[in-house]
Amino acid sequence: MTLGEYITPGFDCSDILNNNMNAKDGFYWIHLGERTPRKAWCDMTTDSGGFILFGYQNSSVTWNVPSTNEPVDPFGSSRWSSVLGNAPILDIRVQISSSKEFKDTKADW
Repeated sequence: MTLGEYITPGFDCSDILNNNMNAKDGFYWIHLGERTPRKAWCDMTTDSGGFILFGYQNSSVTWNVPSTNEPVDPFGSSRWSSVLGNAPILDIRVQISSSKEFKDTKADW
């Protein structure tokens, strides 16, 4: 079994990457210490990877986007995801890119 599948969710994206250093960017199942696994997009490449994408904005409007309980797709519509529930967030990173590809990140903080 591969960590990150519905029946074998990782704790978070970094847990999946730590168990499979060849993991690619994409959707994985994580549990964040909860009983029910949640589907999330994991960035496994930027700055050594292991990041959960929980918001996506593709214009200069400052985060004036809706929140839904669906996982965020970096190639989908702009929005926040509330699917992660009460998960503690230790760090928020903002990336600015010239395209929809993570590899084209021009700045992050």
